[in-house]
Amino acid sequence: MKTVNIILLALIIPINIVLAGNENIVKKGEKMKTTVNVTGKVIDRMTGEALTGVKIEVPGTSSIIYTDFDGNFIIKDLKPGVYEVESSLISYYSKKVKVNLDSQENIKIELVTVN
Repeated sequence: MKTVNIILLALIIPINIVLAGNENIVKKGEKMKTTVNVTGKVIDRMTGEALTGVKIEVPGTSSIIYTDFDGNFIIKDLKPGVYEVESSLISYYSKKVKVNLDSQENIKIELVTVN
């Protein structure tokens, strides 16, 4: 009886592995699912200085990040498409930039101070 159980398990396990491995196969005519990154820099429009701590948000996604000390940011793993990238910082006007992503994209955002 033990021999039968071992043989059945040996037959079932390889089938499960084969079925699980087929999930990532791309069918003929379909494009592979890819993601793109958006990199950019936020500067003060008047002085040209990099702005640190600017909130960068992509509505409709979970992407919320902040610029580094040099004003740089990177938004990772967005699906190709059209997005509005929103930037905001205290004492500056918020700004929205429309981006059409079909590959890696580099954008520059210039913020203006609130007087």
